[in-house]
Order: sequence, then C-alpha cells, then structure tokens
Amino acid sequence: MSEKQKKYAVVYTWPGSNVNAESEVIKRMLIAAKNINMQLDVVSKEGYILDKDMFKTSTRIHDNEYEFMMTIHYDDMKLWDSFYYHMLWNPPLIPLQYNCYTDIQKKIISNDDFLIYDDGGISNHLRVMCKDTPRNIDNASFFSASFPKTLAQEPELKNPCLFYCGTNWEKFVGAKPRHDGLFKSLDKLDYVKIFGPNHAWKGYKRYMGSVPFDGVSLVKEMHKCGIVLALSSDAHFRAGAASNRVYEGSVAGAVIISDRNAFITKHFGDSILYFDYDKENPQNMFKQIKKHVDWVRANPDKAIKLAQKSQKIFLEKFTLEKQLTDIINNHENRKKAVADALYSKDKKKKTLAVCFIDTPDFSEKSKSILTNTISNIEKQIDKNIVLAICCDRKIINNVKTHIDSLNPKSEIILKSFDIFDDCNYKWLSRGQMLLDVTTDIKHDYLCILDGQEIMFSDHITTLKRTLEDNSDKIAAYAGTFLNSKDGNRYWCLNKNICDADIYNCIYQNNMSAVSGNFLLRKDIELYFDKNIAEYIDGCEVSAMLNLALFKHNNKIIYSKRTTCGCDENLIYDFPQTIKFNEQKNLIHGLVLFDYQESNNNDYFNIYYREQILRIIKIKMLINIFLVKLRNKIIISPKHRKKNKIRIDYYNSKIHEINQALSNIV
Repeated sequence: MSEKQKKYAVVYTWPGSNVNAESEVIKRMLIAAKNINMQLDVVSKEGYILDKDMFKTSTRIHDNEYEFMMTIHYDDMKLWDSFYYHMLWNPPLIPLQYNCYTDIQKKIISNDDFLIYDDGGISNHLRVMCKDTPRNIDNASFFSASFPKTLAQEPELKNPCLFYCGTNWEKFVGAKPRHDGLFKSLDKLDYVKIFGPNHAWKGYKRYMGSVPFDGVSLVKEMHKCGIVLALSSDAHFRAGAASNRVYEGSVAGAVIISDRNAFITKHFGDSILYFDYDKENPQNMFKQIKKHVDWVRANPDKAIKLAQKSQKIFLEKFTLEKQLTDIINNHENRKKAVADALYSKDKKKKTLAVCFIDTPDFSEKSKSILTNTISNIEKQIDKNIVLAICCDRKIINNVKTHIDSLNPKSEIILKSFDIFDDCNYKWLSRGQMLLDVTTDIKHDYLCILDGQEIMFSDHITTLKRTLEDNSDKIAAYAGTFLNSKDGNRYWCLNKNICDADIYNCIYQNNMSAVSGNFLLRKDIELYFDKNIAEYIDGCEVSAMLNLALFKHNNKIIYSKRTTCGCDENLIYDFPQTIKFNEQKNLIHGLVLFDYQESNNNDYFNIYYREQILRIIKIKMLINIFLVKLRNKIIISPKHRKKNKIRIDYYNSKIHEINQALSNIV
C-alpha cells in the first residue's frame, strides 16, 4: 500500500456534540492532516464516519480499513481490527476521582499503544495501569493538544489585554472554584478578558462570552489580546502536564504568563513569564500576574521578543503537522514494540482451529458461516494455523467448491462424516467429530469456532503469548464485543470469568462470547473422552473447561485484551443431537462433587443473583414502557419529532440494558 493510499482515523467520543475540548483538538488535527496530505477520518466508536460538524453519517467503517486509529478520550476503547493509539494527556487524578476508574483502565489498556507527552506522572500512571499487561512505552510517539503551524499569528501588542479561557468546572458542579479568589481579583482590572461557558462566569464583569469550538477562533481572540494566562489545575501541576493555553498562546503570537509547570519550564524555558503557584494565597498569585501584565504593557518591544521566542519553540517542536508526521514515521517501530510485548514468540507450535458445517444441505447461511470462518483464519498474524472443516459427506463437494472459490492461502483440511441419515436426522455430535479431528491432526493448541466469530488479526497470537507467559494455565480467553444486526459494536466481556459462569456454561449460550474466544492447550483434550463426546453437541469448550477447572484443578487466564467478537447477523440454530439444557445437566454431573467442594456458596449466590437481576430488569422495562406510553399520549405535531427521538433513545437503552444484564448473568 503506498503512502498516499493509507488512511487514518481518530475516534470522537460524543457524536452530535461539538462544544468541548476534544472536538476542538480534532478540528485542529484535520487542518494539520490536510497540510501534510494525511487522509484522516473522524469516526464514532461504533463505526460511523462523522461529518465536519461531528454528526454521524450513514457511512460505516470496516476492519483493517485504517493504518491506525486514535482514541482521544478515556471513555473510548478498541472495537475494530486496526492498530489503536490512545492519546494520553489526562493527569492521574482525573480518572482516579471516578468510581468507574477500573472501567476506564480497561478501556485505556484495550488500545495497542499510547501517545504520550510527558516524562512524569502521566507516563508513570500508564505504567501502573499496564503492569499486568506488559507494554513497552519507551520511545512511544509524542502527542499534545497543539495547533497546526498554518494558524501561527505574527506577534503584535497594539492594545495588550490579559486573556483567560476556561470552564471553571468546579463552579459548574456546585463546588468552590479552585482559583476563585484569583479570578475575582482579576475581574477588577479593566485590561482582563475572560472567556468560557456563560454558566461558569455568571456575575463576572470582565466576562466576554464563549468562543466557538472550531479550532481557530480561540487563537484569533488570543492574538487580539496579546497576553495569555496559563493556569494549571492541581492535577496537571502535580503530574507535570501542561495547560493547552501554552500551545494556544504560542501559536497566537501572544506573551504567555504561566505557573512554573515542570513541562513548560523544561520545554519553553525563559520564553515565558512565570509566577509561583500558591493556591492558598490567591492574592500573592494575583500580584505576580499583575506585575507581569504591567511590564508587558509598559515594554511592548521586549514583550514581543518573548512571544517570538516561545512561538519559535512551538514551531520547531510542537506543531500538529510535526507530531502527526512523527507518529506515522514511528508507527512501524511501535508495531514492533507491541508485537514484542504481546505477540507469540514460539512460531513452531501449531494451532488447530475446528469449525462445523453440520447442516444436511449447504445453504446460503452455511456459506456465510464458512466464508467468515476462513476469512478470520486468513487474516491472522500467526500463520501456523490449520483449519479443519467438518461437514456431512453428502455436501462435501459443494463445500470444497466454495472453499476453492475463496482461494485461501491458509492450510485447510476438509473432514467429512455421516452426520445425517437419509431422513436428515442428525445422529453424530460435534463432540464426536471433534474427537476424530483432534486425534487425526497434529497440533499444540485448539480453538473451536462457532462461525459467528469476528477475530481480530492478533487474536490467536495474543492468546498464544498469554499461554506462553503463563505455563501453568490450561486455557486463555480474550475480551469480546457484539457486532449487532445494525452493525454497531458494543463491549461485552472485559473481565475475568468467574467459576459459576463456567459451571453454568454461560459462554456457550450467550452473545457476549463465542467458542473461538478461547484458546485451549492440547492437554485439555485428555479430559474429553469418547463417552463424554457422544453427549456434547455445541458445548465442547464448556465441557473441557469444567473438567479442567473443577475435576483436575487447572486454571484459565484472561488475556486482558479485546480481540474477538460475535456477529449477530451470523447467529443460527444448528441441529443438535442433544439440547443445550441437557448438555449442561450432563456437564454438571461430570463435575458435580468437585464443583461443590470448591464453591459451596455459589448455588446460593447464583440463585439470588438471578432473582435480583430479574426484578431489576422488570422494573427497568416497566419504566421504559411508561415513558413510551407517556410520549404516545402527547400527539401534537410539535412534539412528534421529539417523541420519535425519545423512543429511539429508549429503544437503544433497552438494547444496552439487555446486553449489560446478559453480561452480568
């Protein structure tokens, strides 16, 4: 693929809203990307391309479409088969303040690599988050919320005023603003201009309104004022993370007044006027800032030289064009670093992937299942995989013809069986076919495929590496997502699987996971004999895991990466020699006493958890029904559009509730 053909994407967290810092940064990135002929798309995490106003279009993205994708907020996660970078610029105290911190951590480490801009608190916090999922962030690419060089303004000080822009967030949430005393003192000076949301600065005489989040207006306002105040929050100050005002002030050609933030003093040196950060004594900060402003107003020629010096540093080191170019140029190195940390090292060990086309005829659905399965294997980074396809003898020629039409490069072995009799009654189980295949084909690892899998290209290699690094574990599994019928993707499994869920075969009868989500060591097959195989038809993974965990005291391990999904469009009911509940009962019987000995309380926990979840679900559905009923009562034309939006919203919430509950249960 030539450089011009490569495409890149940045994920925007809140499509439909463009009044936030993230949309501002993305708009600047788009300008810089155009300047360097980089094709950069803005996409939603679910997979829609966004327009210039950050609204969803009808155009969907595809796996492997982009050379890499970038997430800009810690609420985003990896959901597409692409190399993901996470822009890491939040000081540790920001995510740590939330009760959902562990979910934030899971989302951050779901990315392949990270874009960082400090040598201190933020990077160290990342190392802590990644402690159990080894990453090498040495020589990681740099990224900061900077500006395109084409927006740089020639410094001038015609009528110097002090510019400050901020959300005054503490006031918005009902708390006392951290710099309340300082702002009230500054508000008394007639050469101060304050910008930001109206609700944040109500009552301030020097409040001038809000600035459009369009990537350029902020710079223009700063240029008019000529002096910019950069204030670090406590969290930024302790982490050595710079305020965006420094980059904005530099590109605007303004004189910058800043606290002695470690990042700013390191990179901008004496090109900036500093004051001592003293949160407990706002008057002391006010006096220092006022002194600097008075000096600038009295010495415009000397002040302009300062502004020129800081802008020169910015243009040499921090423009978005330079940063994006450096990320692209360093990309192959970062891919190698990730591969060294997370991908399989042992190229000799073979994985046997097994799928079943156990239908009496080779229908269009069967063709789709087979096509998807072969595609999943073809794109794997790990090439030491043999795919065994099991089908009925009556359709083997049709299956072979279809495989040939796909022209696969992978090693494929077609195995035929007498699965159905002349009346199309199934009498051979998947377990029996599996036993034949695993006995006949040499391998070291086993992966059983349902056919609905969406496997990322690093799925098998990541699971193999997990088992290589944990020789005492019998199986490894990945986090999963659901690819819904409308094409949207949702995170499902992103945590350790509990023993109760293994015992109850949850992950063989739930859209939150598929069989291909697990990679099993060959040793596990010793527990699966022909007597058991006869009664297992679709629950092979559950049977093996139950025997391994509860009867033989083995352990399984979570890869801590989301690399496999379930495509809801490919889910189908295949003929079974024995029903799911009957298979589950058999599995319970296999490990009944072993499970009870180690999990005496689980029977009660499972029962009460299911009862509580049923009550919660019923209450949620009743509330949603009442809201929809209320909306239908309001039938005037002016409410119809709003009602449709509400109903669409609640329909999406029903889907989310069902997914969340199924994941818990």
